[in-house]
Amino acid sequence: MADFFWVGNTGNWSDYANHWATTDGGSTFRTNAPTSTDNCYITAASLSATSVITLNATASCAIFDSSAADNQFTITGAVYTFNLYGSITMHATYTRWSLTGTSYFYVRGTGTITTNGNLFLTLNRFYIDGVGITVTNADDCNIGVTECRHANGTWNQNGKNITTSGQYMTEAGTKTLTPNSSYFKVAAWTNTAPTNFT
Repeated sequence: MADFFWVGNTGNWSDYANHWATTDGGSTFRTNAPTSTDNCYITAASLSATSVITLNATASCAIFDSSAADNQFTITGAVYTFNLYGSITMHATYTRWSLTGTSYFYVRGTGTITTNGNLFLTLNRFYIDGVGITVTNADDCNIGVTECRHANGTWNQNGKNITTSGQYMTEAGTKTLTPNSSYFKVAAWTNTAPTNFT
């Protein structure tokens, strides 16, 4: 496990030699792109202007934290997937997502989703898919027009409200949705795989 700090404004996610530093705002760079056990941070030292981070390969990390960013940035992609194996904490206004085509956002490990009131914006699909995992909402979550697909794991709303103008779709796997006195507002519910769904 290692900490990765984005520097240098716009660039490709896999370009570790120019964008993933070993320290916050540092100039010593990692020798590989982040993996499923690494923590990724976007901070005030990461960006000096509005920037775009492009998924030019499949992206993975354990923690993604942009709560300390002070410039707007967008993570974009049309082909490659973003895999989260732990928790995500977004800045209230500066974090943007634009994953289109077959570029999907997967939550694959136990962790917490903290949006700080930010809208996920454009995600083609948002997946909860990890055997035995528990994904917990720390605050209300607006996933925009995204289609939410739930295959494996427990999605614990933790008394927080989830809103999407897309659909909620159950897929093959063992899954649990726990509202805890909150609402899940969707445009449609497609229960394609009701087996093993609690």
